[in-house]
Amino acid sequence: MIDRIVTFAVARRWLVLLLTLIACLIGGWALQRLPIDAVPDITNNQVQVNVRAPSLSPELVEKQVAFPIETALSGIEGLEYSRSLSRNGFAQITAVFTDATDIYFARQQVNERLAGLAESLPAGVTPEMGPIATGLGEVYMWTVHLAHRKDDQHEPGEPGLQPDGSYITPEGERLVSQADQATYLRTAQDWIVAPLLKNTPGLAGVDSIGGYVKQFQVVPDLARLAALRIGIDDLARALEENNNAVGAGVVDRNGEGLAVRSDARLTGAEDLSRTVIATREGVPILLSQVATVRTGQAIRMGSASENGREVVVGTAVMRVGENSRTVASAVAKRLEEINASLPTDVIVQPVLDRTALVHSTINTVAKNLAEGALLVVVVLFVLLGNFRAALIAALVIPITMLMTSFGMLQGGVSANLMSLGALDFGLIVDGAVIILVYVPLLTLTGIEGKTFTPMALTVILALVCAFILSLTFVPALLAVLLSKPVEEKEGRIMGWLKTRYEPGLDRAMQRPTRTMGVAVAAFVLAIGAFLTLGQEFLPQLDEGDMTAQLLRIPGTSVEQSQAMQFDVEKAIATLPQVRFVFSKTGTAELASDPMPPNISDTFIIMKPREEWPDPKLPKAELVEAVEKKLAVLPGNAFEISQPIQMRFNELIAGVRGDVAVKVFGDDADAMARTANQVATILRRTAGAVDVRVEQTEGLPMLDIRPRREALAAMGLSAKAVQDVVAAAIGGRDAGMIFEGDRRFAVTIRLDDTQRADIEAVGQIPVPTPDGAFVPLASVAEIAVTTGPNQISRENGKRRIVVQANVRGRDVASVVADAQADIASAVRLPAGAYLEWGGQFENLASARDRLLLVVPACFVLILLLLYGALGNVRDAMIVFTGVPLALVGGVLALFLRGMPFSVSAAVGFIALSGIAVLNGLVMVTAIQELIGQGMARARAAEQGAMRRLRPVVMTALVASLGFVPMALATGSGAEVQKPLATVVIGGLVSATLLTLFVLPTLYARFGGRRA
Repeated sequence: MIDRIVTFAVARRWLVLLLTLIACLIGGWALQRLPIDAVPDITNNQVQVNVRAPSLSPELVEKQVAFPIETALSGIEGLEYSRSLSRNGFAQITAVFTDATDIYFARQQVNERLAGLAESLPAGVTPEMGPIATGLGEVYMWTVHLAHRKDDQHEPGEPGLQPDGSYITPEGERLVSQADQATYLRTAQDWIVAPLLKNTPGLAGVDSIGGYVKQFQVVPDLARLAALRIGIDDLARALEENNNAVGAGVVDRNGEGLAVRSDARLTGAEDLSRTVIATREGVPILLSQVATVRTGQAIRMGSASENGREVVVGTAVMRVGENSRTVASAVAKRLEEINASLPTDVIVQPVLDRTALVHSTINTVAKNLAEGALLVVVVLFVLLGNFRAALIAALVIPITMLMTSFGMLQGGVSANLMSLGALDFGLIVDGAVIILVYVPLLTLTGIEGKTFTPMALTVILALVCAFILSLTFVPALLAVLLSKPVEEKEGRIMGWLKTRYEPGLDRAMQRPTRTMGVAVAAFVLAIGAFLTLGQEFLPQLDEGDMTAQLLRIPGTSVEQSQAMQFDVEKAIATLPQVRFVFSKTGTAELASDPMPPNISDTFIIMKPREEWPDPKLPKAELVEAVEKKLAVLPGNAFEISQPIQMRFNELIAGVRGDVAVKVFGDDADAMARTANQVATILRRTAGAVDVRVEQTEGLPMLDIRPRREALAAMGLSAKAVQDVVAAAIGGRDAGMIFEGDRRFAVTIRLDDTQRADIEAVGQIPVPTPDGAFVPLASVAEIAVTTGPNQISRENGKRRIVVQANVRGRDVASVVADAQADIASAVRLPAGAYLEWGGQFENLASARDRLLLVVPACFVLILLLLYGALGNVRDAMIVFTGVPLALVGGVLALFLRGMPFSVSAAVGFIALSGIAVLNGLVMVTAIQELIGQGMARARAAEQGAMRRLRPVVMTALVASLGFVPMALATGSGAEVQKPLATVVIGGLVSATLLTLFVLPTLYARFGGRRA
């Protein structure tokens, strides 16, 4: 069959070349449309459900909201597990589905279950599904702040920033306080920026945090209300009834149809204050007589800041499956257009752009591939000894890349650090034997599957394309360019190598025992070296920027956290490597990343390295410098990470650390004690840093507990008292006021000073059934207590997480030491158990899968060899190349101080294929000579001499293709280095094996027939 294909290609050479050109054009078209990202998206398939219940404490949120929803979701087809998080006034339930489950089917099923549950949830509680996004979804962030624009020229008194620091709006309102200015910025974000941005293709949503949501506040005078016998509910109903617009059909008037409307909507605070809320003895009572009406700020659950000043932060969230570079670029372009339409001196400024990391990472990969391809081409020109033949072989490289691009586009594989990380143009030139070696990688599942399956697919596509070209394009071009007979000549380099190789081969074959003993000793040495290597899932990608999560004691308010965060930003911003710092505190609007008010995510954006005082400063030393700045600030615990790393860890395992110990049980106090014991052991484990226990206790609460006896005496129900408390302290919405397309809530709520005064809270009037009012303190006990801060569940069981990051050591060694100490020192309470998660969980899963994949890979290799050689002994001799090729890979990792990782394991798999390819070339030549009647020992020696050039060429082109990856220092280089190191080191030992050990083995044990 192959003969017929090659014959056809030679006979129809111009047709084949034309088809190749068309394939190149299609590949170029695909390359322009290929999705590009920094790393593969490893987020599991999940649906988030967010629930806001402002009137419920954490334990009530768990019992009345989180647990019922978790129970309702159980049994959905494809559901792997669920977890929930219950905080004061908020719950998040995450349902994780199998990768095979369609995300839209999963969301439909979740929506149906939520609809069936609606009636059993507390009044006013409505679950909402989060955006269809993943860990790579936050592709663009910006701040909205006040600053003088160069193109905005205005005089004092005109709209814009004023010399005294105040701001005059286009409507003429002067905003003096920081709160009012922050409210105006949030209004611009919510009603100008976000609506104009939401129609950008590829966006799942626009998230906002910071500033204040504007509302019209009605602050009641409790004494006046009680004197006039007006309750808060009465006040709310009166406002709602006086803020309506209705239509009443059409009136036919002399043939003209008049649409009937009655619009009594309120237009602003002044209109609101004149509302009649009741009459007493025929005298109307206006709202302004019993309450203060003002434009104010809603109670906020989060804030944002930049370099020590408060701002609003917006985030563009990309829909799952979209091209991050395209979406981020579209968002940037759209924001430039929006910026021009904003009010005077209101500025949108980008602060985090994913395309910067994408470009940096892809540039590293492209540079490595280009340099590798150049080295391969040089080797081809030097060793082939024929310019035209070398040119034809070299042309296979770019054509293969173009054809692979089309396959990646059709297969939904994005171009990223991992999918392109294993491409070696030396392998493409060598042949298709290595294709089968990569097939077992396609069986990987979970996180490791999402990471390495695209890599395997890309390499297989490239090798298949190269194989097709070698049967079609190469013969056709040879027929065109090499029409005259070509005399095979041996170049000077190969001549020099042969004169050095022949004596060495003779000595090796004359002393077979010593030769094989050296090989066995090297293998034993490699096993010993491997046992000393650490283990990790993947080397951590250096994203360039950093994050610092700051934690304060539970119960810290948003305002206090924000004030402390100003100091954090100012301290970090003094580092010369830092360009600017911005932060998000608490929970944003979409709540995809829910944090309590006492936690802040700090984004540390770096300058380009060439602008640093020492451009070669290691990342670890920079992290230490940041930690020193933070260590002197009182009241803050912290952990250092990176934006994508932090988000991936959180979405995948529900925690942000590299290692997580989950303590499951039923007794909260016993679980907390166990978690603290585990944390103590982790803190003294070498390599474990940023150790912290989930803050489950210590939330201060204003506990208002109705007294049953007093309620019975007054004829009151507990619900009546709780409704008054919820309205007066939490706030009661009483309609909306429209300003053009914008709408703002009318909220009845006590003033902040009254809400914080326990005596004033005790005087809140509670209406009785007979129309009288009694103070709240007479029917309820009011006290400040502490309660649960956060309650987490997973698969229906309560859990507390102890998490840590790993620095300066591999994950597996840290976990092994910690597990041993925990097993000996921690006695688990009845019903409790531990589970390990985070990056270690991914490593363990990948390791277990590789224990199945690697043997399967070896079996495939043996079957391939037996099919090619037709002899079991010969196949086994060639197969010895696999373990002895691993020798060099292990020793190379050992010498460079690198731990074993899944990336290195992929390198070992690729190395196996190359070693087999070399051995197969050698043994095939030996068999051919034996078939011609030559003695086995003589055939082994002559076959080795004949195949010196292909063996050396295979080793050189394959290893040199990886050299740039092994030596690279750019963004993403740390992920490629283990793979490249293994292949280069392994090819050294594999080549020595093929050239010296294999002929010796064949002379001693080889088959007697061809």
